[in-house]
Amino acid sequence: MYFICMQKRDLIIVIFLSLLIVIFATQNAQTVAVQLWIVKFNSPLSLVIIGSLVLGALISWLSLLVELRKRKKNLAKKNQELKHLKDELTAKDSFDIDI
Repeated sequence: MYFICMQKRDLIIVIFLSLLIVIFATQNAQTVAVQLWIVKFNSPLSLVIIGSLVLGALISWLSLLVELRKRKKNLAKKNQELKHLKDELTAKDSFDIDI
């Protein structure tokens, strides 16, 4: 039952956000000039803002992937070091003789 309610809630959120985007786009329909280095073009203001948002999200996502890859590599290195230390400890314990 929880899963079904979750899907309905997600659908309502998506519909609400879509409605906000449509309202935003219609209220910001005026054309603006965009210049990026030597490229110059005219575009609706809403597309410029949404495009900037998407580009920023993409850059953030890519930097997150790079950070996660570094952490995964570091974790693998630490796990290998831990295994080596456990093996070394096990080897030393096997030589201990109680008299």
